[in-house]
Amino acid sequence: MRDRGIDPETARLATDLGLSVLRLATERWTAEDHRDESGFPAALSAAAADLLAVATA
Repeated sequence: MRDRGIDPETARLATDLGLSVLRLATERWTAEDHRDESGFPAALSAAAADLLAVATA
């Protein structure tokens, strides 16, 4: 990201947020009660939507 002109603090924030979304999606997907036919992409999308909802509230 820094090669594209994004300052180091913002790049770190984006990386941390991305990893948090990935971790939450993985935890949800691997939980027995959340595993369904929609798979990991749906879990990842839902985790990103949850982050967006919190950020815009």
